[in-house]
Amino acid sequence: MQNDVLKENKQKKYLIISGVHKAGTTSLFNYLANHPEINASKKKEIHFFTPLRFSKPIDAIEKYHAYFDDDKQTVFNMEASPSYLYGGRPIINEIQEHLGANVKTILILRNPTDRFISFYNHGKYTLDLPKNLTLAKFIKQSLTAVGKPLEDTKISRGIREGFYVDHLPDWINSFGKDTKIIFFEDFKLNPKKTVEIICNWLAISNECYSEFDFSIENETANFQNKAIHQFSIAINKVFEQQFIKFPGIKRALRKWYKTLNTNKLKKDVSNENRALLDSIYSQKNSELREYLINNNLVDRLPNWL
Repeated sequence: MQNDVLKENKQKKYLIISGVHKAGTTSLFNYLANHPEINASKKKEIHFFTPLRFSKPIDAIEKYHAYFDDDKQTVFNMEASPSYLYGGRPIINEIQEHLGANVKTILILRNPTDRFISFYNHGKYTLDLPKNLTLAKFIKQSLTAVGKPLEDTKISRGIREGFYVDHLPDWINSFGKDTKIIFFEDFKLNPKKTVEIICNWLAISNECYSEFDFSIENETANFQNKAIHQFSIAINKVFEQQFIKFPGIKRALRKWYKTLNTNKLKKDVSNENRALLDSIYSQKNSELREYLINNNLVDRLPNWL
């Protein structure tokens, strides 16, 4: 019986949003979760294969399949774990072994300087970084960490997660045309068009998005009261599955919470900090540009490339 279930799961098609952090993966996941042919995971970031990135074992594959409802009417099982991109061959090999040949992956790339700044702000918002840690200190600490063994911390991952070209070839070599690269800047400018492009790539209809509300998801802000903020984070985790199924409820609660306990995030970044980040990513961005062009992987490049 168990082997029959595993065989059936291998025959299912899978859609994995595998990168990158702070590039709109939450919004894209929630938009696609509303498609009648897509069966979204019960939580957005399963991170089932992520331990392999840190040379740790993964659970039995049955636990992965338990994140999906037994829905035979849908075409794709979908999850979004942005850390997968950075796991390279160990993660790719396990995905292909356990999920079969019918796997498509989406990579959202964002200007690494902007991504790093957003990663920093979000780390403070989620209380993973000290509130008094300045951006300048975070850059310095994270840059120093690049030369050390990878750890699952914001400091260790911060800078190096912007070196996209170091990780992209493994996915392209493994999945080929079953990997879709989109840019955050295009997605943010016109989310409806981006979703329609993805639907065409998946060979599914986009009619369900004709009147869809493409609201921004997971937008970082400043919180005022730490206790209330901690409570909201806990509520979001407990009811994540319900929020995925009923996004309107989450939007209403988020709007109420923003009024109660947040103020607009201060986006001013010094020219010095931005110039430093741009210089850190300059060489890797040039290599990425060359790789994308030489392999004919995208129709157009964003300004940062």
